[in-house]
Amino acid sequence: MTVTGKVSDFIVCRQRELGVSNRELATAAGYHNYNVITMIRKGRTKLPLDKVVPFAEVLCVDPVWLCRLAMSEYMPETLLVIERCLGPLLTNNEKCVLEIWRHASGNSDPELSDDLRNGVVHLIKLSRGAQ
Repeated sequence: MTVTGKVSDFIVCRQRELGVSNRELATAAGYHNYNVITMIRKGRTKLPLDKVVPFAEVLCVDPVWLCRLAMSEYMPETLLVIERCLGPLLTNNEKCVLEIWRHASGNSDPELSDDLRNGVVHLIKLSRGAQ
């Protein structure tokens, strides 16, 4: 799943990948009229933050990830303030990586050298099929 940074592009792409109709998405989000999905897909209407969780469930993505994508596009300054005050918004996958890091380091919080950083980046790229 490649994302351009636009919520509308992500929704269009993900619906195609999963074969999810506008009607299915609208029903899950509690909309009676599925035309609002068309408006969101075309970027004419923003994805309301209170609809992030049902959209994420239907589109099979982590709701934190979709929320972060929406906030990055619609209100980046607000996202920065939230993350500065509360810490970064982490998806379940990101939390899992953090737990692996802690376990592998013996919970010692090792300094992230350039070699270690490059190694982690390389492993993530390998897991995505990129070189």
